Amino acid sequence: MVPFDVTGKDKVQVRLENQGAASATVPMDVVSTSPDIFTQDGAPTGVGLIHNADYQLNSEDNPAAEGSQHMIFWTGGGQPDPGGLDGRIEFMPLSRLNAPVAVSIGGQAADLVLAGGSPYA
Repeated sequence: MVPFDVTGKDKVQVRLENQGAASATVPMDVVSTSPDIFTQDGAPTGVGLIHNADYQLNSEDNPAAEGSQHMIFWTGGGQPDPGGLDGRIEFMPLSRLNAPVAVSIGGQAADLVLAGGSPYA
């Protein structure tokens, strides 16, 4: 997770701390977006965290109805509008991303209703 206040910077200095022990400080490049979908079990790879229109988890045993909407939980979309604030909980009206977002399912373009904040997340 990257704080919003790095927006506009090319590089930042990063240091990790664990139980009082700090790593060396290293320079890291900053990019405006780096999207990735959350997984159902939180692992680095696996089945995406996607809900059907009825808010139930999408799965092989619980597929979405054809033509229905899905909620895909993802991160790395960059700075929203209005601008993101570190630690702020999203509320209505939801922010929308500044960066362009496109979705395809099975190689086919999907209609996108909202690419932005998730309320109370």
